[in-house]
Amino acid sequence: MAITTAKRTIQFEGRNLQDIPGMNAEQMRQHYANIYPELSTATVQEEVTPQGITITYTTGYKSKG
Repeated sequence: MAITTAKRTIQFEGRNLQDIPGMNAEQMRQHYANIYPELSTATVQEEVTPQGITITYTTGYKSKG
């Protein structure tokens, strides 16, 4: 039986961010907070799908409509 790595998809406000191998979701959130400061207070949601793992970062900030 072969072991395979699940594909991770990282999403933030409609953007797909590049996965960083060797980092968990919290470490990636801290890394990307240097580029997107609002990520410093974002919540992390991980979902397992048939295609792999989806990590979604959500902030409480919303633009006025």
